[in-house]
Amino acid sequence: MKKVLVVCSGGLGTSLVLKLQVKQHFQEWKLDDVIVEQSDVSAASFMKADLIIGAKQVVQHLRVKETEILGLSFIADRALVKESLENADTVKRWRERV
Repeated sequence: MKKVLVVCSGGLGTSLVLKLQVKQHFQEWKLDDVIVEQSDVSAASFMKADLIIGAKQVVQHLRVKETEILGLSFIADRALVKESLENADTVKRWRERV
């Protein structure tokens, strides 16, 4: 199963809004087998995911191996979120297989 972790400093409000955006894009792309979860930044380092996405100033503190990390400069910009996902190597691989 493919997994995306959406991260913010508290793991509640910001990550929930971003999680809904990410899920919507995956649905548009017919990536129905991707699980999207949210977390606070302190727990994210201990969680397994294929892709981590969050605000640049939050995810820059993560120290994870073998996981692609997307740091967004402005998470409320839906076009930026979509473009960042489209350009992510992990998502490109998933979309090739659909």
